[in-house]
Amino acid sequence: MDQSFFSGVIEGFYGKPWNVSQRSVLLERMQRWHMNYFMYGPKDDRKERAAWRELYANDELPTLTTLIDACASHGVQFVYAISPGLDMEFAQPSDADALHAKIGQLVDLGCRNFAFLFDDIKPDLSDSDRTRFASPAEAQSAVTNAAHRYLRS
Repeated sequence: MDQSFFSGVIEGFYGKPWNVSQRSVLLERMQRWHMNYFMYGPKDDRKERAAWRELYANDELPTLTTLIDACASHGVQFVYAISPGLDMEFAQPSDADALHAKIGQLVDLGCRNFAFLFDDIKPDLSDSDRTRFASPAEAQSAVTNAAHRYLRS
C-alpha cells in the first residue's frame, strides 16, 4: 500500500474495545479501501490509559501479537497509542522508566509505531513538575522525545 499518505482507523473510544473478529473485518475493509494505519488506543484498555505503567500479563500478549500480525498481513501499520497523562509525573525518572518498559514490551511483540496521547487530562502540571517544566507542552515534549531516544537506542 502507498505509505506516502496516512489513512486509517483509530480505535480510541470509551467503552468495550473491539474483539478479534470485529478487528479482522475492519482490517479486511481497510486493505480493500487502501487504508494503511490502525491505531490501537481504546480508553477502556486499562493498560493503555488508567494503568499505563503496568506491563501486559503473559496471557494478554497473544491478543496484541495477533493484532500486530493481522495488521501486517493486511498491509496496515499497527500503531500503539499510550495515554499516560492522567497521572504521569513528568519529572520523575521512574515514570519515564515505566513508559520505556511498556513500549519495550510492545517492541518485543513487533510493534514499531507509537502515539503518545495527552488528551482528556488536567491542564496544569503538578507542583513537582512545575519545578522542572514551564508548561504542560514542555513536559509532554520532553517525555515524548525521551521515548523517541529510547526507541532509537
